[in-house]
Amino acid sequence: MTSQRAATLMALMAAVAMGGFTWTWRTGAVGGSDSACYALMARVFAAGRLQPTSALAIVAPWPEATLVAAPAGFLPSAATAGAAVPVCAPGYSLLLAPFVFLGGPEAVHVIPPLAAGCLVWCAFLIARRLHSAWAGVGAAVLVAVNPIVLFQAVQPMNDITTGALWLAASLTALTLRPLATGALVGLGLLVRPNLALAGAGIVLAGAWLSARGSTGARGPVAIRAGLIAATAAMPGVAAALMLNAALYGSPLQSGYGSLGQLFAWAHLPVNLAHYGRAWVMTSSPLVVAAVAAPWLVRRERRADSVVLIAVAVLLSAVYLVYRPFPEWWYLRFLLPAVAVSLVLAAAAAMAAATRLMPTYGVPVGLAVIAAAASWSLRAPEARAAHGLQKLESRFALTANLVAARLPADAVVISVWHSGGVRFWPGTEVMVWDALDPAWLDRAVAWLSEQRRPAAIVVEQWEEEPFRRRFAGQAFGALDWPPRFDVDRRVRIYLPADRARYLAGGVVPTESVFAPRRSR
Repeated sequence: MTSQRAATLMALMAAVAMGGFTWTWRTGAVGGSDSACYALMARVFAAGRLQPTSALAIVAPWPEATLVAAPAGFLPSAATAGAAVPVCAPGYSLLLAPFVFLGGPEAVHVIPPLAAGCLVWCAFLIARRLHSAWAGVGAAVLVAVNPIVLFQAVQPMNDITTGALWLAASLTALTLRPLATGALVGLGLLVRPNLALAGAGIVLAGAWLSARGSTGARGPVAIRAGLIAATAAMPGVAAALMLNAALYGSPLQSGYGSLGQLFAWAHLPVNLAHYGRAWVMTSSPLVVAAVAAPWLVRRERRADSVVLIAVAVLLSAVYLVYRPFPEWWYLRFLLPAVAVSLVLAAAAAMAAATRLMPTYGVPVGLAVIAAAASWSLRAPEARAAHGLQKLESRFALTANLVAARLPADAVVISVWHSGGVRFWPGTEVMVWDALDPAWLDRAVAWLSEQRRPAAIVVEQWEEEPFRRRFAGQAFGALDWPPRFDVDRRVRIYLPADRARYLAGGVVPTESVFAPRRSR
């Protein structure tokens, strides 16, 4: 086996291993607003509907009933009574819908492992083009072990898919395939429409590279390539605009709210410092070498390096003026750019090593890349990906408990778990932080009259805010034992138990823990 073939085989193994890791360590849970938003919309689309609706919201007597019925990650629809619209971009859910239609709710976890493997493989192909197959192996490894990649790959969210689509689009632009470039850009904008600037940049870069590679008149070649790519992108762009128009009333409207409130130049220095530090600390200082790639790679690949740097900048630009988030994992917004930077860094490191030490350049370059990979794996953030499965298990455990132990017509009063139980088993929810503070007791009584038992599902840290919001309400005190204690983190209170407990009866609390998952 030749050295090139051995390197290709190693990269393929890294991509397959990445997909296997992602599937094995997947959270298997839908929890929090983002993943609940993507997952619930996928179920809605798979059922042939446009948005989730609540029959309860239409007949409920409390104020703002549609708002109260909108689970985490959703807002009340301005056009349809009892319906909710997603805060997240719905395009990713549209891609998930066929999988959910064929495989059921669990299929929302299928795409991230596939995308993770594709992301690693595309990193190999681009770095191989920039320098060599061994540079490609280094890029594949750096991407596969990067903490933000690992952290997002195990969750049912759109970040890994976004990264894979934009890396693939960059690859096809470099290899002068405008039709594939446009199609991938269209899908990338369907999944994450706010990257329109990057989409335009890749289309223009592909046209420029096509002209550079032409032996004839460059102008017509560039125009033709640009038109092909732009036309191929139109279906994805049109789908995103039509979804926005149908859900929010305008093609340019989204669920995120006013652009003026979200984007401001004042955010730039804060985000540069925060994201810059998180980028280097999770990727190792080697990532800084990415900016030197145009001066280190082969002369015929310098234009490719310049294009990739421009793509990374364009993929980052919109988030640098977006409102700041202090947690490191919001580096996920920049995940596609992080992946591009790691590809460039691997190519630059290998190019520098082989230029300085022609005889031993490959092993030295691989040693430098291995040290950077070790840095990433030893970063505290890398351990967070392994811990997510246990941390998020409470969402699946709670949802399964609701499905198995509560009546099918129960109504769950919750915030943090509202999206999870609305996704599966599909139970109606009341989001308690949207409910009028004077209405808790009356709402529970009304539900009882309708023969719809209520269940209060709260994380332990939510109990005090719940008591404060509903101070003076009988059920707001949570002064009786919960019926279920889920993993010592989530408690399920049944209001029907309160009177029995205060009369001296016993309300047993059942502790429920997640079983150990086999590997």
